[in-house]
Amino acid sequence: MTHLPQIAALGSGHLRVVKHAQEGQTYTTAETLDDEAKVQEVARLLSGVEITPHSLASAAEMVSRGREESA
Repeated sequence: MTHLPQIAALGSGHLRVVKHAQEGQTYTTAETLDDEAKVQEVARLLSGVEITPHSLASAAEMVSRGREESA
């Protein structure tokens, strides 16, 4: 588990883990990410709440390079 986009881009399998609070209870959900969602999540880690075209391009490049390095 990481909050660093540089590390996330290198991973081969990805889950997005989200914590929710409701009526005094805390719940955690985990979702398996496909390739497109992986790029979106790396972009979110890079830029915060608002994903920009620049952060998407950077994330796509990071993920692509991560695949090349692990091949």
